[in-house]
Amino acid sequence: MRSWLAYFLVLCFSLIAPLAVAEESFPASDWKNSGHVTTRLVLAQSALAPKSDAFLALDIKLEDGWHVYWQNAGESGLPVDAKVITPEGVKAGPTHWPAPITFVTDTIVNYGYHDAVTLLVPLNVAENIAGGSANLKVNIEYLVCKDLCVPESVELTLDAPMVKDMAAVQPNPALENWLKTVPMIAKADGAWQQTGKQFTLVFKRSELPKNMQEGPWSFYPADTGAWNVSAPLTLEEQGGILQIKGTQGTGALPEVLAGVVVQEQENARYALQANFKKDVVIAVASDTASQPLWQIFLFALLGGLILNLMPCVFPVLSLKALTITKQAAADPHKIRAHGLAYTAGILLCFVGLAAILLALRASGEALGWGFQLQSPAFVAGLSMLFLLLGLNLSGVFEWPLLGTNAAAKLTGNASVGGSFLTGFLAAIVATPCTAPFMGAALGVAVTQPAAIALSVFAALGLGLALPFLLLSFVPSLARFLPKPGAWMEVFKQALAFPLYATVAWLLWVLAQQTDDHALLMVLLALVWVALLAWSWRFMERRAVWARLLWLVIGVGVIISVLQPLEAMPAQCGVVGQTHEKTLAAKNFSPSDVQTLRAQNKAVLVNATAAWCITCQVNEHTTFSSEKVRVAFEENQVTYMVADWTNRDPAITAWLAEFGRNGVPLYVYYPPENAPPVVLPQILTPSTVIEAVSPKTK
Repeated sequence: MRSWLAYFLVLCFSLIAPLAVAEESFPASDWKNSGHVTTRLVLAQSALAPKSDAFLALDIKLEDGWHVYWQNAGESGLPVDAKVITPEGVKAGPTHWPAPITFVTDTIVNYGYHDAVTLLVPLNVAENIAGGSANLKVNIEYLVCKDLCVPESVELTLDAPMVKDMAAVQPNPALENWLKTVPMIAKADGAWQQTGKQFTLVFKRSELPKNMQEGPWSFYPADTGAWNVSAPLTLEEQGGILQIKGTQGTGALPEVLAGVVVQEQENARYALQANFKKDVVIAVASDTASQPLWQIFLFALLGGLILNLMPCVFPVLSLKALTITKQAAADPHKIRAHGLAYTAGILLCFVGLAAILLALRASGEALGWGFQLQSPAFVAGLSMLFLLLGLNLSGVFEWPLLGTNAAAKLTGNASVGGSFLTGFLAAIVATPCTAPFMGAALGVAVTQPAAIALSVFAALGLGLALPFLLLSFVPSLARFLPKPGAWMEVFKQALAFPLYATVAWLLWVLAQQTDDHALLMVLLALVWVALLAWSWRFMERRAVWARLLWLVIGVGVIISVLQPLEAMPAQCGVVGQTHEKTLAAKNFSPSDVQTLRAQNKAVLVNATAAWCITCQVNEHTTFSSEKVRVAFEENQVTYMVADWTNRDPAITAWLAEFGRNGVPLYVYYPPENAPPVVLPQILTPSTVIEAVSPKTK
């Protein structure tokens, strides 16, 4: 019996002894009590070694009921202040703070720790540090609170042994548990946008570690003074996006807001340190995000096909129709070459614009589809190009690239380059339009990897090119086209007038974006373009150097007009003025929408732009309707206009909430906080009236 007892005691000692030795073998200072707090220093490894990193742990224990404060103490209190003094060759980094908890006293909100906490200070040891030991000293100041607050301080020292080789260093078993309390660093940044004193932080749940994918979560702002911590902090989730809505505090808001996302689980607490960059767009996944990719590609193809019916594309498509009519009797191989060239022009334009859009969004720009038309210089340049095309069709000058020179008139042999250019122009003028199916497809596209996103835009371009591509590869369809004849010259000249109308529309868009002075400069530049076109007939037979000089002077004057346009201040709220005689429109504000919904009021938001023809048609056929105005008044619907004529990050972020990155978008928010309803892109008065009437609520 005694032998078994002796064996059992020896076995227990053999298991416990290594733990005791391990605990004692790691350098640590004595515990020191400063009143209500007891603290010591512990090295997170057995020794320091040259050219290595280590941690110094500040082990803190508090009396029952007392607490100390986090790096952001909240509305009152002071954070733990630890000043680390190291010898030459050892550098101390910023303190690693474990995730805090919230203390609420009456209405005062604070962040901090009770019972016990371990702060970690990273150490970096130089390569040429001398041996022996490194004396580490830490002066710590606390504000310790319970029913009252007491300032306390303590000075701790620790002699950390030095070894020559890192292989001789053993890690402290406690380090793993200490590191679990410190928030992990997010692998991607979030974003924040501000409206007045209200601001919203957004973060993708997919960026959280797997052990934080499920369950409730909370948020702790790390920026002292940036947040009004006593104001309610709203935590929401939509489409896989975590949204944190708060109110600005007394301090200035930095470009990057930092905070800690914390998730409480049954037997664990996980934390993630995240940075939120100002005005970066993070799209909220819509219902379409769950659709298979083949369906998104199909939507893009159908949207591009419908674009052929949009009024903004008609002038350029008429040029292509005229060319195909001329080529009906030509060699089928040449017809197919023209169809492919036309398609290539469209695809190059769509994919090129998409690549620029994705690159700018990746750099932090809040942009969407049609972003180039938010540039006054681009709009002015496009108006000059359309004027040039119109003058070409009117016979003021001949441009062989479009197939309107004398030889092409006689033979119908337009150049393949002309077909490519026609396709490119068709895509350019199609960008202000958003056809059915197209908005949802593009909204998902910008949230996908670049290869998939560019493929979706290419499918959109293929849909636009499809009718003429089909005519090129199925010659039998040509019999449905009218026969070539003298009428084509008259028709060609008539096509100039839709182009002149497009110039007038672009000038109206420019008037919404800039001021009267800029508009006058562009009008004078258009006169200059007309003069250049007219004078080309006198330059054709001149020497090469003379024609080159003529072009340099002409283009130089145009650039001198376009360049200052980008620096001009944007005009705001102009589109909304269209509705003053009918609907009482308010400028869109995300915070105002939330306020009205909190008051159980209905809201309809019209996201529009001056350069969006579909938007303008809807506004003049539907929102200018007297019946719609009466329906809004009877149902007490607040009408808001989100004018996206010029860049607006708040509107871009709001569009992204519904999986869109372009206009038009019409969203009806019913009363009683019912889910928002997205209306069709092509509206009728009856559609809107039915949406806001009580039977649909």
